[in-house]
Formats: sequence, structure tokens, C-alpha cells
Amino acid sequence: MRRLDAISAERTNWLERAENASTQIASLGERKAEAEAERERLADAPDEIDANAARCSRSCPKPKRCARPRATVCRSGEQTGRVRQGRDRRDPVAG
Repeated sequence: MRRLDAISAERTNWLERAENASTQIASLGERKAEAEAERERLADAPDEIDANAARCSRSCPKPKRCARPRATVCRSGEQTGRVRQGRDRRDPVAG
């Protein structure tokens, strides 16, 4: 009798596993379909990005060019691009 109960329990377990597997397979099929649809939608994205960039570059004004480059400010607050009076560039301690 115990053997028949064990076989019955194992059969029930396998039936549940088969049902869960069917549910999982259906879920994976839906996800695959969604991923394929997304891939098709994104396939044209590079062309759309290029078109938007071209449209934007035609509509935006051209940046003005400066006659000379601007000086930059380093962390210490000192401006680079010009030599300050009384400083030697080779000796950072002298200033």
C-alpha cells in the first residue's frame, strides 16, 4: 500500500511539473515575441537618429568662432594660457 501511495504522489508531482513547464514555455514564447517586436522597432532607430541629427544641425545656428582661444582656469584659480608677471613657468615653487 505504501508503494502505491508513493507512486501516486510521484505521479502528481510530475503532472505539476509538466503544468509548470507548459506555463513557463508559454511565458517564454510571449517574451520572445515581445523581444522580436522591440528589435524590429529599434532596427530603424539609427536611421531616425541620423535624420534627427541632420534636421537639428540644419535648424541650429552655426557657433561663432573666437579670434583667440579663451584662457582656462585651473583648480588653483590661476588662469592658464598666459604668463603672469614675475613667474617662471619652469619653477612652480617660485610663484
